[in-house]
Amino acid sequence: MTDVALQRSHTDHTGGLIHFPGARFHVGAGEVAWARAAAEAGDPNVRWQDHLEPALAFDWHPLSGSRHDILGGGSIIAVRTAGHTPGHLSLLVRLPSGSVLLTGDATHLREGLDGDLVDPIDVDADAARRSLQTLRDLERDGIRLWIAHDPDDGERYGALRYLE
Repeated sequence: MTDVALQRSHTDHTGGLIHFPGARFHVGAGEVAWARAAAEAGDPNVRWQDHLEPALAFDWHPLSGSRHDILGGGSIIAVRTAGHTPGHLSLLVRLPSGSVLLTGDATHLREGLDGDLVDPIDVDADAARRSLQTLRDLERDGIRLWIAHDPDDGERYGALRYLE
């Protein structure tokens, strides 16, 4: 069986869901309900209603608690890092070379993490600050963080860089 861990439900992360009809979908608690709710006027978050409705009949597993072992063997752990969206997840990937946490949009830049700065479009600033502390705690415990939008992390981990 294929497993899909959905870090957040913004449309730029959900467009291909329909292509995995036999998958088991892991999603943070509250994320689907938030994504399906009508956005308030001025809400800068683009939600996935158009992508969600055709996929609602799939095998969904909302994750409760702060951590969830996606595959059952400890290789990929979903870590609740709510704030950017209600059910935002970061993914702890355990590799032979060490563990790395894919932070998604829990923070966008190292400066945000170090300065305890939440993103202006985070849906819950208090939850986002708690998630930043979770990231710092994991890093202090020896987990490497890959901050998705930070160009230094892109270079550090060998990610492709876009041409300007």
